[in-house]
Formats: sequence, structure tokens, C-alpha cells
Amino acid sequence: MLNVAQIRNRMGITQKEFAKRVGVTHLAIANWEKGATPRDRHIKSIIELAHSHNVRVGDEKLPSDELLELKKELKDMLYKTEMAVLTLNNISIKLKNYLD
Repeated sequence: MLNVAQIRNRMGITQKEFAKRVGVTHLAIANWEKGATPRDRHIKSIIELAHSHNVRVGDEKLPSDELLELKKELKDMLYKTEMAVLTLNNISIKLKNYLD
């Protein structure tokens, strides 16, 4: 179920501002936050609005291609971090030997 109050609160805006951005009255937002279900066209607008503010909606899953890309980026970052640590260790050893 779409938790409109949670989405709006994460965005940090009032019911009136949220309503304006979705294209409904603030009374509709109040009703949705009390448990009424938005119509499909409004659900799409709410999700798009949330995403435009980097607010995650419910238990949605990332598309598999996007998830694979994020995994690749993370793997690349970890590799670069490991290489940097090895380089720093080598420099440290050389400095220690030089100073001894």
C-alpha cells in the first residue's frame, strides 16, 4: 500500500504543497493519509513526485539492469579502494625502512 503521509513527510512538505504538486485538493491528501486509496493516475503522479525528490516508495525493487550497474560500480570502487590501501601500505613500508 502507498503510504502518502510517509512520502510527504520524507519530502518535508505540507499537505497543501503536496496536493498542488500532485494536482488534487489538500482534502484528498488528508483522506489518502487517513487510509483512502488514491486513483491509479494519482498513484503514478505520487511515485514520480517522490522519485524526483529521491524519496523511496514502499518496498519497490530496483530494475535488474540498474541493480547490475550499481553492483558493477560498487565492485569498481572496492577495487580502487583496495589498490589505494596496498599503495599506502607499500609507501609506509618503504618509509619505515628508509627511516630505520
